[in-house]
Amino acid sequence: MSKWRQWFTPMRMMLTLGALLVLGGGTWLINYATSFSMVSLQFDGSLGSVQLRSTSGQIIPMQPGTPVQLKKGNYTAIMSGPTAQAEQRPLTITHDREQIPITIYYNTTHLASLLEREQAAISQAINQQYPQLHNLYTITHGQLYKDGTIYGATLTYHGPHSDQRDSLRILLTKRSGQWQVRTIPPQPLLSAPLLRDIPADVITAINRGQPIPPQ
Repeated sequence: MSKWRQWFTPMRMMLTLGALLVLGGGTWLINYATSFSMVSLQFDGSLGSVQLRSTSGQIIPMQPGTPVQLKKGNYTAIMSGPTAQAEQRPLTITHDREQIPITIYYNTTHLASLLEREQAAISQAINQQYPQLHNLYTITHGQLYKDGTIYGATLTYHGPHSDQRDSLRILLTKRSGQWQVRTIPPQPLLSAPLLRDIPADVITAINRGQPIPPQ
């Protein structure tokens, strides 16, 4: 009998197979365990709620700052609430632990309500920056955007000079409770490179004189 056959007894075969099974099972367990992540979403629950939808369609309700064990991969964050803008945003989970900030914005109905309270302060800031503006332009399409701290409007010319009929755009932001004019002077179209802190969809909406469409 060869040395190989002497060594490879039935008992040793069973031990070898057992070791391979344990090794394979351990690898599977490690891969399975590392495929999950502890995820917490950081958002203001007073503004609305957030749910995650997996690629299989499972809906996972989320609480602000509360970790939830989730399979790594792609999800859709769904924002909703009485005053919240209904939105869906893609979200990818790749790390073992993730804290993901989610910003909930107001819907157009609530923004219109806020504008009624902010209009006097906004008009005062515009008049302080441009005291003669009302003699030459009419402010139209004035709206608040996102969290109510961005205001944009169109200036429609009604002055005596026929060669200055271009409409202009004006933008204000609210910082530390005060409205500040950001477009000095007003522009025919707002430029994203010159207003890097303003979301691109807000700039597009102001240029069009429209609210941001739901996503």
